[in-house]
Amino acid sequence: PYFACNAEEYTLQVVLSSQPMLLTSEIIKPLFLNDVPNAGVDTILYKNQIQAPARGSPALITQEFPNNFLGSMPTFSWYTPKIYMYVVLHAPGNDPVALNNFRCSAYIAVDSKRASYMSVMLGTIRERSIAQIAKISSLGRVIPQSRITGQTFPMYLYGGARTQFMMSANSLADFYTQLAPQDSEKMLTTAQQRDFMKAARTMVGFDDAFGEQSATLGGVPDWIRLFALQGVISGAVREQWPPLKYDDNGNVRMLP
Repeated sequence: PYFACNAEEYTLQVVLSSQPMLLTSEIIKPLFLNDVPNAGVDTILYKNQIQAPARGSPALITQEFPNNFLGSMPTFSWYTPKIYMYVVLHAPGNDPVALNNFRCSAYIAVDSKRASYMSVMLGTIRERSIAQIAKISSLGRVIPQSRITGQTFPMYLYGGARTQFMMSANSLADFYTQLAPQDSEKMLTTAQQRDFMKAARTMVGFDDAFGEQSATLGGVPDWIRLFALQGVISGAVREQWPPLKYDDNGNVRMLP
């Protein structure tokens, strides 16, 4: 676009839309109120933002979507057989702003395709609904500092990788399973292995290391249970589960 403006500072937005555009309640920056809908809205086919920092300075496109690279290929599909061009001028203050010698043009390559009547009607209703909802859309929720208590969690105190226990050298050298009677290494019995499994399954707090720091076994990390042989768990294994006992109402009776 080519134009002349007498404002000290201004922001100009050029929008191509498939539906009549409604200004939103969001702001571009202080004193620049009622921004146009976001470029991510489906009915917005093109949007750029031109800003001049002071009078006499050249106007530059600071933001543009789609840009020249993306715009050179098929980008959007829409059903409404119309295209609207809007030029919105934002200037601080309530004084009237003169916009002179304004000229603006756009080149749009459109590939028309036939569609069923049902698809066109549903697509048009959807685009009208999206254009109206864009007026009340918001990019986020602002919470003042006085109300932030109880609404946030101090994750910066517990960020990063959570620590875990490591096995000591003695425990690691002794942690072998009984695979053959002729092995020369020191083996753990089934009861001893179950002690390790029980320690590895210990529940910890959200900021504590995984596993357990045992006085007799040393540090037992949680990944020990990943290498347990089948049938080695922290507790005796019943050879056969007891039959279910039902109450009169059909509920399963729980055994302590």
